Amino acid sequence: MRWSTRPDSGATCPTCCAARWRAWLRSCATSGHAGAHAGPDAVDAADTFGAALTPHRSFATCSLPFADLRRVKDAFDVTINDVFLAIVAGALRSWLADHGELPAPAGRRGAGVDRPPGRDPAPRWQLRVEHVHDAGDRQADPAQRLATIHRTTAEAKVVQNLLGAEMMADWVQYTPGRPYSWVVRQWSRHGVADQLPAPINVVVSNVPGPRTPLFAGSARLDAIFSVGPILEGVGLNVTGWSYGDELHVGLLACREHLDDPHQVTDRLRGALDELVALATVDA
Repeated sequence: MRWSTRPDSGATCPTCCAARWRAWLRSCATSGHAGAHAGPDAVDAADTFGAALTPHRSFATCSLPFADLRRVKDAFDVTINDVFLAIVAGALRSWLADHGELPAPAGRRGAGVDRPPGRDPAPRWQLRVEHVHDAGDRQADPAQRLATIHRTTAEAKVVQNLLGAEMMADWVQYTPGRPYSWVVRQWSRHGVADQLPAPINVVVSNVPGPRTPLFAGSARLDAIFSVGPILEGVGLNVTGWSYGDELHVGLLACREHLDDPHQVTDRLRGALDELVALATVDA
């Protein structure tokens, strides 16, 4: 059987994937970065959202001024993605506290990473892989939380760069469809996620969108809201789209885990205000 790369997809053959995997293992062995960001809490995610899914969903949205995120970014010398993760972590910490679920961490968060440009014609903001890091939910101080996120995100990116941003996508395309579907159905049918927690329980994505207004004829697009998937054991997804002067956030959850998601989205504004106030004092 002959394997080749499709010009329109950037797909690679299994032999290439294996070669990249061996190169990554050698790089990790020589660089000392393998697992650098994985502390003792590496799979210590709270059970709040990390249970088996049900057929029911809950959904909420909100919009945040992008200028405030940029002000925090500049004051603390971090990235917009760091700020967004800190806001989500702060909102979830507040929600957990009100529901008597602290000090358990809201935990290990899978954060989307931009697709490297030049691989194919897809938009540069298409999310390709996830890296796992401590979202800083245990940190009561907003500035310390942001610093924790910035540090662990930077360490996770080192590991991601060693592995390659498209390694997982390259392997997944060769997974046999029918066996995979059967395993997923059995996993869901028997509630395996209740006995075998996933290493993460929340997925947070931050997608750079258009900065100029979009139109369909004379109709102006006012906002972009989207949702990412929730999975067995990963029952909460928070996706932010920057568009124009705002960051538009969509939250999708399993209703049995989070019956009123507005309780989280309403807290995002307060978490951002805390950081803005600290940024003003710092400046």
